[in-house]
Amino acid sequence: MVLYIPKEAALLREHVIPYPMHVMLNPSYEVVDPTLQYDFEACYSVSSKAGKVPRFSQIRISYYDESGKHYQTTEHGFYARTLQHEIDHLNGVLFTDRLTPDCVQGTIPEMMTLRRAELSEEKRALFDSMMKIKLQK
Repeated sequence: MVLYIPKEAALLREHVIPYPMHVMLNPSYEVVDPTLQYDFEACYSVSSKAGKVPRFSQIRISYYDESGKHYQTTEHGFYARTLQHEIDHLNGVLFTDRLTPDCVQGTIPEMMTLRRAELSEEKRALFDSMMKIKLQK
């Protein structure tokens, strides 16, 4: 699994550290804190839906690097969310499988409207400029 958290993702969320691209071989995680946090997720594998997905707030990740060195760290926040999302893919699970009937969910445009409404005025301007660039691609 190759993981990358761009600095743009960090700009719209609180307390997010951008991560350079890195490789994780045979990653797995276990729950450290069972508290669920709901946040917006979408995925290139599901082009018609997005939603506020429940994810564990803190996990212990275990993986190997390209040299075979083993790592085990405890992660939280957006990085933990991203790890859970990507490891789910490796296990054949999509974010839509994590959505329950009481989760906020809908089409991408509907969820983008809700996401934008939850942002501060300053972050809305950033969101708008990022979406403008994304839609030009």
